[in-house]
Amino acid sequence: MVHLGWVAYGVTYFGVAALCFIFFSFGGISYQFCQFYGGLISSSSSFNSFATITGANSFNRFFQKINTCFYGDGNIMSQFAIAKEMQTVSSLYASITTYLNMRDSTTSLYVDLSQSTNKIQGWINAMEKYRLGIYVDADPKLTSDDNPYVSLAGMNKYTNNLTGGTPPSCTNDYWVFDSTNCTHSSTETIYVSTNSSTSGSTFASTGSMCISLNEKYQTQSTSSWLISDIANRYVSRRRCNNDTQSYDTIINYATALINYRDSRINLYQNIKDQLNATLIANQNLNTNINNYTTKVNAFLTATATLQSLVTNQVNGLDASSDCRPIADNLRFVYNVFCVNFLYTSVQFGNHPLTQDSAA
Repeated sequence: MVHLGWVAYGVTYFGVAALCFIFFSFGGISYQFCQFYGGLISSSSSFNSFATITGANSFNRFFQKINTCFYGDGNIMSQFAIAKEMQTVSSLYASITTYLNMRDSTTSLYVDLSQSTNKIQGWINAMEKYRLGIYVDADPKLTSDDNPYVSLAGMNKYTNNLTGGTPPSCTNDYWVFDSTNCTHSSTETIYVSTNSSTSGSTFASTGSMCISLNEKYQTQSTSSWLISDIANRYVSRRRCNNDTQSYDTIINYATALINYRDSRINLYQNIKDQLNATLIANQNLNTNINNYTTKVNAFLTATATLQSLVTNQVNGLDASSDCRPIADNLRFVYNVFCVNFLYTSVQFGNHPLTQDSAA
């Protein structure tokens, strides 16, 4: 038994010695580590100094980058030169969202592509009415015969016996640039070249006949009224009341009006041609925009994960790239281990033995 007691004593002695060696070593290392660690997380100058003395290596560069987590704004992406790239990606998705809202009829940003097409088509329709003379394109302030509509009214005084021209006419023709400008009254006959009872040299037996300069003289005519057609219509009436003045005046007016009509048709036809080309280009543009929208939607669907990774308001890179919480957690670890645990460990050895423990 004596020998067994000495063996147990020896084992206990060496065990306690080993534990003391371990704990003293651990405590010393922990103390030095906590001094170093505490300096890094509490002093910017210590942090920067350590980052400098480590030399130009990866470890040094790492400390330079994470400095912003402890003493900067926490924007870790700016330290790794990816902030600009992330901003580019965020701007890309923001622009895509804005664009798709412009193509969505339920949003306030919606742009109706048909508006441009309808507007151009409206211009084409207006030019057609100017081309035919349905719309007035002369200055209303111009009251002389230089105004084609004043000239037209002047000619009607000699072609329409009801208007009081001097000398009076033997016909009741009322000339207009287009048949839509006729009065369409119950006593008025509309001149139609394909109707044998109203075309050519036929005159209205009662009331008046409204004749459009855009109409043909006869069905077989190759174009609208020519001056020779007008001469043929009124040649049998040139000696009405034994006076040729009405005929001569009609021919003079008609010559000027036909020249004006042809010039106006050419002018507005040219404008119409250009507008038609613009309309085709606009329709092609709208088609390309629709095709592009389809591709944008496909791209957005294919990159939904990337979009969420970057722009998610909860855990996206834009929202969660602040690394200051990491620094706060490291400070928390320091407080738990270095401040609380080591302090408690030291105090444990200073506690006096109680009566129970002594026993």
